[in-house]
Amino acid sequence: MPGKNNFSNRFNPYRWSAPVYEDHKEVIEAVRASCLTSKRLKSVRVIGDAHPCSKTKGSGSAPANEPRINCFEAQEPFIFEFEDGSTLEFWPQGPDYVRMGCSSIPANIKDGMSFNTPSFQEFFIDAFGESWQGYELKDFEVVRIKQKASVVSSIKKKVKRNIEDEIYYLFKLGNDCCFEFRPNLKGDKYDIFFSHGYSNSVPCFQLKNLLGESDPPKHICWSASPFCDSVDIYLYAAISKKEKKLSAAFRKYVDRLVNLSVSEDHIPLCLYDAWKRNFEDGDGDFCIYGQSLFTFKQMKLTCQEVSQYIEKIKDGAITTEEQSEILRWANSYSHCFSENQIELARLLLAEFLEQYCELTEGIMSLRPDCEYITVMGP
Repeated sequence: MPGKNNFSNRFNPYRWSAPVYEDHKEVIEAVRASCLTSKRLKSVRVIGDAHPCSKTKGSGSAPANEPRINCFEAQEPFIFEFEDGSTLEFWPQGPDYVRMGCSSIPANIKDGMSFNTPSFQEFFIDAFGESWQGYELKDFEVVRIKQKASVVSSIKKKVKRNIEDEIYYLFKLGNDCCFEFRPNLKGDKYDIFFSHGYSNSVPCFQLKNLLGESDPPKHICWSASPFCDSVDIYLYAAISKKEKKLSAAFRKYVDRLVNLSVSEDHIPLCLYDAWKRNFEDGDGDFCIYGQSLFTFKQMKLTCQEVSQYIEKIKDGAITTEEQSEILRWANSYSHCFSENQIELARLLLAEFLEQYCELTEGIMSLRPDCEYITVMGP
């Protein structure tokens, strides 16, 4: 990846230098080459949000008389921190790709496209105790399971045969301690299972005791995968100038997984207006409902205009009408902003727009051979 790890105050996947691995043998070799085996674990953490779940290993929620937390669902890198200060950053992206880096994400970076949930770290320390810390990283395994299924229709009397290829990754530490990563076959998330001997879950109430009062949102969560009412930003790879200079595997990865999505309700008026002003198309004006192709030049001008508006927001140089619009927009995401909280709402909007510019510019840097970037509404 062309990233230089020049993060601002949050993680940006398109500024990250970690390579993309498509072959599981390459992942094994990369772990071996990292020379982290036999190092002692100090702590673990995850970038962005990690949602506690109760799941069977495979799919779906695990039925139980007493609900228990046995995994976390995450969508950004998981980080092993070792006692010597080095780190291993691991990010499964669907069943086909893994990104992995070593000591490339600074310790102060906690938020990403989603904002960080401290309960994830507290879960391992308070719920399982600290006894697992200090164990050596013993081994890394990749497990692939091919499952065959046949479906017989009572009406059509036809047999359908499906072959599913499931993959998961095991980091094994001393004293029968294991972190298991299972990519979600659909979407951009993955499950993290943890076991220590026979202990692999805790009651829900034990985790709830770790959760404090919820703070106002730090920023609006972006997604790397489209959803039902999302506005999506991605490269229009069908039109390309220098395609031969990039490997086929890298182009495939970008075309399949490089995407930026957010709910239509969370698009602020200032961003919509910037798109509208900078969009030039012989077939008509910009419309968020449908596909709009921006040239890289048009999108860069849009980001420049948005950056200027960010400074205006931070300086408080906004009109009463703009202030009302910011409060309306902030409350569309979280109904906790009153008129006397306009400062918090302004910071939330500035954070949202800064992230939009960083992520969009990062996407364009991945494929300089492309001529267009798409904004596509629901």
